[in-house]
Amino acid sequence: MKIPKYIQLAGRKYKIRYSDNMANDRACNGYIHPDVCEIVLQKSIKGTPRDEQAMGITFCHELIHGIFLAAGEDELYSNESLVSKMAELLYQIINQLGVDK
Repeated sequence: MKIPKYIQLAGRKYKIRYSDNMANDRACNGYIHPDVCEIVLQKSIKGTPRDEQAMGITFCHELIHGIFLAAGEDELYSNESLVSKMAELLYQIINQLGVDK
């Protein structure tokens, strides 16, 4: 999956940024920061690059959070189990349709 440098979400332009320190700082693989319109993805873990599938699923995960946030669905935004399941399904659909190529 090709992850863009920017993405529009609810009329706002989000920058996609990469970090190598996130797993140490936040104990996660990515996060969305709506106040500064930024999605941050963990690039590697302990010096080992994350594979394309892991990066794509994490990107979709953060997009789902952003969608729920934009829709005003705070309870769904905080439901990590639901967000994770939807992210894996979205990643699969994008890959099957080849829309990222």
